[in-house]
Amino acid sequence: MKNKKKKISCLQGAKVLSELSDGNLTNLQLQKILYFANMLYIGVQDGEDKEFEALIENRFVAWPFGPAVEKLHNYVKQFGNGNVPVDTFSDIASIMDERKEAINGYEDEVAILKIAYDKWGKFSARELVEISHWPKGAWNATKQAGAEEIDNDLIRNEYYARYNEGG
Repeated sequence: MKNKKKKISCLQGAKVLSELSDGNLTNLQLQKILYFANMLYIGVQDGEDKEFEALIENRFVAWPFGPAVEKLHNYVKQFGNGNVPVDTFSDIASIMDERKEAINGYEDEVAILKIAYDKWGKFSARELVEISHWPKGAWNATKQAGAEEIDNDLIRNEYYARYNEGG
């Protein structure tokens, strides 16, 4: 990671993912890929003991179908299980230009969103739900604790478990 950046909104992140997919992602897919991008962003920052930043300023909650941001859900719920068109986000501030390149100052954020999209964008909503329900993951730990909001420390722990234990 280059420098400490300001967090982006869930809607800015979803806008990037929607643009990368040409509007071929559902609400559930946007939610899960955004969650995984947030996990990668947290996890690639150096050192378990150091202070870290989340990618997304909004908090993820442990809903039945996995991690979600309520603000994003409410913004796109009118599409049900269908794909969310790119123009849905036309009023949201962009962090990526029409060439799908980061706007100056958002290079790290767009890079992580692209990595997440490349890795998880090919999965169906059902498959992403299953991946997000991983027994060693933050969603599961939050549900087991009877909580709703997923703590960023748990998300960081999920990153380490997935990428340092081969999960």
